[in-house]
Amino acid sequence: MNRSAALAASVLAGVILFTSAPAAFADSRPTPTPRQQGAMPARPLPAGAVRPVADVRVAPRDAQAAARRVVNDAFKAAIEAATAKFDVAMAAATTAAAKAAAHAARRLDVAAAIATRQSALAAIPKPAPKAPKPKPRFSP
Repeated sequence: MNRSAALAASVLAGVILFTSAPAAFADSRPTPTPRQQGAMPARPLPAGAVRPVADVRVAPRDAQAAARRVVNDAFKAAIEAATAKFDVAMAAATTAAAKAAAHAARRLDVAAAIATRQSALAAIPKPAPKAPKPKPRFSP
C-alpha cells in the first residue's frame, strides 16, 4: 500500500512538472504580429511611379461612421442632461405631485432626445452598396 502511494505521488509530481514546463520556458517578450505593430511607415515611391488608388467605398463609410458617432454623442449628452435635471428635481421634491412632475419631465426629455436622434440618423446618407459580382457565363 505504501509503495503504490509513493508511485502515485511521483507520477502526479511528474505530470505537474511536465505540464507547467512550456509556460515556464516561454519568452516573456513575444514578437508582435504585423497587425499588432500597426501600419508601417510608407516607403517613398520612385519618380514616375503610380500610387495605388484607395477603395472608393471606404471614405463614405468612414464619413457615415463619424456622423453616427457625433449623433450618438449628442444623444448621450442629452440623456445625461435629462438625468441630471431629474436628480436635481427629485432632491428638491417634497410632495408626490412634485415627484410625479419630475418623472414626467424626465420622460419628455428622453422622448425628445430619442426623436432627435432618430431624425438625425435618418438624415445621414447611406454609402453606396457594393457592385454585384458578374455572373459567369457557362458555355455548353
